[in-house]
Amino acid sequence: MLRRILSMFRNLLRKRTVEQALDDELRSSVELLTEEKMREGLSHPEARRQALIELGGVEQVKEEVRAIRAGRLLEDLARDARFAFRTLAKSPGFSAAIVISVALGIAANATVFSVASGLLWTVLPVKDPARVVTFSESDSLSYPDYIDYRDQTAGVFEGVSAHFPFIPASLGGIGEPERVWGQTVSGGYFCLLGINPVIGRFILPEEDQVVGRDAVVVLSYGLWKRRYDTDPGVLGRSVLLNGQRFTVVGVAPVGFYGTDHGIVPDFWAPLAMTEALLPDIAKDQPRTNRDSNWLILNARLKPSVSRAQAVAAANLVKKRIDDTYYKGENRHRNPITLQPAGDCSMPLTHLRSP
Repeated sequence: MLRRILSMFRNLLRKRTVEQALDDELRSSVELLTEEKMREGLSHPEARRQALIELGGVEQVKEEVRAIRAGRLLEDLARDARFAFRTLAKSPGFSAAIVISVALGIAANATVFSVASGLLWTVLPVKDPARVVTFSESDSLSYPDYIDYRDQTAGVFEGVSAHFPFIPASLGGIGEPERVWGQTVSGGYFCLLGINPVIGRFILPEEDQVVGRDAVVVLSYGLWKRRYDTDPGVLGRSVLLNGQRFTVVGVAPVGFYGTDHGIVPDFWAPLAMTEALLPDIAKDQPRTNRDSNWLILNARLKPSVSRAQAVAAANLVKKRIDDTYYKGENRHRNPITLQPAGDCSMPLTHLRSP
């Protein structure tokens, strides 16, 4: 039935194309039948005349096809509708199940659309989102690069933060284990965004240097609601992420999904815990290796600074880095650009694991 409905709309909205296809099909049929009669010994004019007679005339066939398309479609739709209503009337329980299923489906679609809208089409739910930008170049940035940009751009930025966006983890410690996704962030990440936790607090700068049993974690509102039923008593509890113990210190506000479009983190942990959560990357020493590009950098423009001024300042730092660490090397590093944080046009596929 769906195919018939689509066919009807195709016939209505693409009438010229449909008519051209009908002409081509009939012309092909006439030519094939003409060739067949010529093989029987008839001349071309006579073979074509008999072919047209046998087909019943091109224009007559067109009219019949148009009538069939419209009439049969309506008849089939009416028959299918009558059958559907008879079936529903005979089985009220089944009918109720269908209505409920359709309602649930519509609700689910509406939920998915609202989440997608929040992720892809609306501005970040942070303080003054127009002043929050993301560093963008052809590759991600190293931890030593982050330190240089953070410390050498104080004239144009209120702050610079760094985060790694993809941390798959097994969550345990309270309830059954669950597969979750999270991010590791620098200590100034949440402060730079200017948001407030629902309960508790966020990661402090000094906690970004802690590796081990004193590590802390911030839960997303969605994870807090889904797994802990919005219990405020979750604060201070220990959870296991990939076998590493963390203490829950806060819950992010509802609707906050970080600063990367299309990514919905369940938790945020200190950047220093990246290697503990992903042991396979420890050999690359990402926090000391300038060639290990793995971080996304965000910054907040000072009120009196334009994006063009900030770009110039960031590229001045980049030139110092290149002249100091890559001088004489034949490597191409694109200029730094600054994009609105959460911009859907920014691809994340260029990121490499540290």
